[in-house]
Amino acid sequence: TITPGINEAMCRSSMLFEYLAESGIPRAERAGFVYGSYTGLALTIYGLVPTFTAMLGKSVLPSLTMSFSTGDRAEASRSVRSMLLLSSAVSMPCGIGVCLLADPILTLFFAGSSAEISVSAAPLSILGIASVFMGISLPCMSALQACDRQFAAVGISLAGTLIKLLLNRLLIPLPSLNICGAAVSTLISQLFICIASVGLLISRTGSAARSIKALFTPLLPALLCGAGALMLQKSGILLLYAVPERINVLFSITFGAIICFVFLALLCISPKNQLNVFFLKKNEKKT
Repeated sequence: TITPGINEAMCRSSMLFEYLAESGIPRAERAGFVYGSYTGLALTIYGLVPTFTAMLGKSVLPSLTMSFSTGDRAEASRSVRSMLLLSSAVSMPCGIGVCLLADPILTLFFAGSSAEISVSAAPLSILGIASVFMGISLPCMSALQACDRQFAAVGISLAGTLIKLLLNRLLIPLPSLNICGAAVSTLISQLFICIASVGLLISRTGSAARSIKALFTPLLPALLCGAGALMLQKSGILLLYAVPERINVLFSITFGAIICFVFLALLCISPKNQLNVFFLKKNEKKT
């Protein structure tokens, strides 16, 4: 649905993607070029964040399964809260960072592909926020398997896919959105999946207020992380010392990560401590 939508948007606006002519890309090939840039660059970076959080859902499966088999809802609720806290502590700063530093991050990984970056930067900014929701929903979907809600998880995924396909058809042909319409449809789809999966998981384990608090606790450190990284990147301080631009991006990301860890520690929610809780539980089950 993406390539036909881009062609339709180009028919509605003759000047759309006209800047690609400077890179020697003929008009007949621009829709395919835009689609290839989006999938090859933007979606590649977008998929990195959920990769890190997907393992959190697998780590909570043994304890959740044991809790439900013994009827211990309190232990199940604690496991879910730890999982939500960890997944949001990872996905929120990463997603916000990708949103704010989309162009520099693309330049870091795909230097020399200036035409592709010019197409992919705007949709990647939107996908950065979508990766937050996907990073949270993936572990929740895995955890739903332990709560005997496998078919509900499948239904949520199918509904999200349907929403994405419908919105692709509606948004991509709009010249004002074009390829960004695909990113917006992904964002809305992942938002739906996140709300549905988190809501269903909390309803099964209980303690809704504490679980929601755990989910949103890393939001402030994540926002400060993104703001600090963006401020250092935009200030150009390191460039004054002849630091290459690509290295400057790494320093900005590191600076933002330090801010995030400091504020997470001040809030007494160090991800390291939460990971220790996971591993201790797994070792207890084995013994």
